[in-house]
Amino acid sequence: RQLAALNKANGDLQQLADESLEFQVLFHTGASELSVEGEARVARLAQFIAEQESVELRLSGFADPRGADDYNEQLSQDRVNTIAALLEANGVLGERISTHAFGKSMSIAGDGDLDAYALERRVNIEVVPASDATNMAAR
Repeated sequence: RQLAALNKANGDLQQLADESLEFQVLFHTGASELSVEGEARVARLAQFIAEQESVELRLSGFADPRGADDYNEQLSQDRVNTIAALLEANGVLGERISTHAFGKSMSIAGDGDLDAYALERRVNIEVVPASDATNMAAR
């Protein structure tokens, strides 16, 4: 019975992964560190993903449109590195993680819209089937 339940749970996860899952981790202005709660949330995700060998992770870092391009590109890279290091520290193999930093290049926030800015200071964590992750990284 337990084996059947585990197989069903694995099948459910695979179905979700086939469709792709995405999580977002938000950051404070100018910061690449996570709160204690944020670290715990990413650690729980990592511990779960570490056991799911059929999926890989794609991390995409972003920054709000304020500040210089170089600064925002580095900040989004630092955010991605923070998440990747935390995932690896909690059991996800580094080769299962691809990273991309976009800085403010993909910002859609209106000028002065502080609420929209808050949503752009993030790292997206996308869970994809292992065979698709390689294809996505090549794009």
